[in-house]
Amino acid sequence: MTEDDGRLLSAGVIALTTLVYLVNARFDHIWGRGIHLVYTAAAAAFVIVMAARTRVEDERPRDWQSILYIAAYLLALVTLLRLANVFGVHDIPGSSGTLVWVGLLLLGLASWFAVGRGSGISMLLAVVTSIVVVLAFVDWVFSPDGPDTFRWILLLLGLALFAGGFMSRGSDVRRSVAYVNGGGLAILALGLTFVGTSLGSSLALGGSSGTGWGWELMILGFGFASLIYSAHETQSGPGYLGAANLTLFVILAFPPGRDGASLIGWPLVLLLLSGAAIGAALRGNSQRP
Repeated sequence: MTEDDGRLLSAGVIALTTLVYLVNARFDHIWGRGIHLVYTAAAAAFVIVMAARTRVEDERPRDWQSILYIAAYLLALVTLLRLANVFGVHDIPGSSGTLVWVGLLLLGLASWFAVGRGSGISMLLAVVTSIVVVLAFVDWVFSPDGPDTFRWILLLLGLALFAGGFMSRGSDVRRSVAYVNGGGLAILALGLTFVGTSLGSSLALGGSSGTGWGWELMILGFGFASLIYSAHETQSGPGYLGAANLTLFVILAFPPGRDGASLIGWPLVLLLLSGAAIGAALRGNSQRP
């Protein structure tokens, strides 16, 4: 398939995927569950076959091929959710067991494109799906009370993914970037669980932030790590996630303490960090001939 034909195919697949999601939403309570499953599954099967038939001629898929992989994932997702509806599951977000088996099937599809086709975006989809599956499995099996258990799991997943990403930098760039991006997303999700309670306690009640300094330290550290990785590996994705995590850190850390606003604490820590880094850079530059 020529490059122009591939781009035209990807444009058609984008339109088809949008159509399937639109019809699913508009006729959700009008058409029967079986009807939704049939046309959604047909569209998913068509796109998956087309994605599988296109050959990857270079080391990495072309942009239009990546679009096919993403569309295949999205159509497979809505197909599996419709299949769960046919099985009698109505509250899918509240059914952890359903999220586990749906996620595992999607993980298999994304991994196929990631490993078999060398698709970086599919690798990222596989990583994100794995995070969702782990969280859903814990909720399904252990039914923990409150968000603390999930926060610790997200922290451990973030640490593991970042470690894997930094360790695989020289051997597999696509996998390394996907791991770091997945770790950044895990930490971002962790931080978002604090937003409501933190802003509520600081603004509505007039108290300090509801986020512990340890959690804020983790978000800050992961944000810096993502930006450092982005700069060294010239990858934009980790940079965006690093900036997002640092923005989230500011949102969580800006509320003053119970004694009022003070430069003691995070402002002082950040001042020392910035001064040390800038001083080291200027000193190294002045010593070069």
